Amino acid sequence: MGLLKPRQDGAPAPLHRERDALLAQLAAASAAQRAEAAGFLADYRDSAEPLLAALAREGESAVRRRILSTLVSWRDPAPIAALVARLRQVDGVSRNEIMDALRDVGGPVEREVPSLLAASDPDLRLYAFTVLRAQRSAQVLGWIEETLAHETDANVAAAALELLAQIGTPAEHAWLEAPGVRFADVPFIQFAIAAVARRTGTPA
Repeated sequence: MGLLKPRQDGAPAPLHRERDALLAQLAAASAAQRAEAAGFLADYRDSAEPLLAALAREGESAVRRRILSTLVSWRDPAPIAALVARLRQVDGVSRNEIMDALRDVGGPVEREVPSLLAASDPDLRLYAFTVLRAQRSAQVLGWIEETLAHETDANVAAAALELLAQIGTPAEHAWLEAPGVRFADVPFIQFAIAAVARRTGTPA
């Protein structure tokens, strides 16, 4: 398997696996061996493409999580963008695994917020606000304003209002008008609007 030999001074050599052997191991019959390979491939930042391919075909949740852990550990914008794109192709457990893996990545995920907010799937637009709550990007107010002006899904609008309640000021009071009209018959949106007004010191 390409383990390094012990050093001449008797000290143990660092455990290391050769890249080609690990890539071959990603196709092993044993899920434990596939997961092991994915973990060791964290030493090889040039392995993103084969790991993404392995993720797409992997049927075992534990192996997928190990692959995801390696991919996000590099905080490299390219594989992060690929994972965000994959959110559009999967649902259920696989989508939740990717969302969980991306939660604490930071900047590389922030760069994907515009594409998430533009997605036709409201669950992805909603996920954009999960990212924003964790990261608090300098652009967050602009994204909130755009969402409140045009969003047609009540849950996404509520997420934008919840975040505005945390970081907004009286200067954003005018943004409440559009969702107030659009969701006039949705009680939880009206409640959220009132909460924003109360927390930012503006009249409801």
